[in-house]
Amino acid sequence: MLRQQLATILDNRPKIDNKKIYIWGTGNTALLYQEGLRRLEQEDSLHIEGYVDNDAHKWGKYFFDKTIISPQNLVEQNNVCVLICSPQPHVVGAVRRQLTELRVEGYHIDEVIFKLHRKEVLQSFDLLKDTFSKKVYAHIIMCRIQGKYPQEEYISPEQFC
Repeated sequence: MLRQQLATILDNRPKIDNKKIYIWGTGNTALLYQEGLRRLEQEDSLHIEGYVDNDAHKWGKYFFDKTIISPQNLVEQNNVCVLICSPQPHVVGAVRRQLTELRVEGYHIDEVIFKLHRKEVLQSFDLLKDTFSKKVYAHIIMCRIQGKYPQEEYISPEQFC
């Protein structure tokens, strides 16, 4: 049942095909995602048009050979989609609100990555032996898709000892 719930969530892919993809954010998280983003481009899963940031000092500059634009520049384009690159739920929420105000489609970056790699996510789930591990894994994947922190019951205080 839990596997089916996870599979159903992963089946609902964002419609990003043939859209101009921008990554929101040029901080540490975007830096950490670079290898994976390059791999997605090599797989032809997506093509990154550029980056978006609220910091006016970054506009017109480059981040990994892609231009950084202002959020307002998104409105001037057709067929645009933004992938929000932040692990912090309050940032994800604020960017989602800003995109809604701009009437620009947007998703949390992990949602797109996990759904593009549905098969691998489910294969990893299937490798887990016990029910609790599968429950934790599914919960973490769902939280990452939604841009939320996991519930405390899924986090062990001893995990970093």
